[in-house]
Amino acid sequence: METTHKQLDGHDSEKQCTRALGSQNLWVKWLLVIIVLAIGGMLVNHFLAPLPPKKARNTKDPVRIVQIDKVQKVTLTPTVTVHGTVEANRTVNIQSQIRGEILQLGEYLIPGSIIKQGDLLVKVDDRDYQFALAEAKAQMARQRALYDIEQGRSQATTMELAISGHQLPNNEKGFSIAPATTCRG
Repeated sequence: METTHKQLDGHDSEKQCTRALGSQNLWVKWLLVIIVLAIGGMLVNHFLAPLPPKKARNTKDPVRIVQIDKVQKVTLTPTVTVHGTVEANRTVNIQSQIRGEILQLGEYLIPGSIIKQGDLLVKVDDRDYQFALAEAKAQMARQRALYDIEQGRSQATTMELAISGHQLPNNEKGFSIAPATTCRG
């Protein structure tokens, strides 16, 4: 009998465990049902609840603040600023024909500038050339004075010959001196 009792006791404890688990499962099932119903009610309330009333649209035009200016006619010159390298189609080497110290460079004498005829390129110290010109003019004046002296002697000799009655041969009469020319350096 003991064995049977033990078997009954083992069987009874399983029933009690099953009942305890069944009552716990029932409790969890009811809790889940209540949670699902609560969430469903909130979703229905959210989606079916009436929307807040729309604001009545103002039928008047809104006031706009503007500034009015008078229109004036102006001339606009478009300006474009770019970066790059410019290369000339033609390059000219400039070289002086005379020597001397450079006193001044022309304002447009920079690489890439356009120079017009008559623009000052360089101003060279010309004191040596002015001195040489003055010396040449003095030499010319001296030679002209000598020429005038010889012209006077020639006229005096011609008059003396005329007074004495002698005549010069035809090829010696009426000689003349070519006009003086100035040297350019």
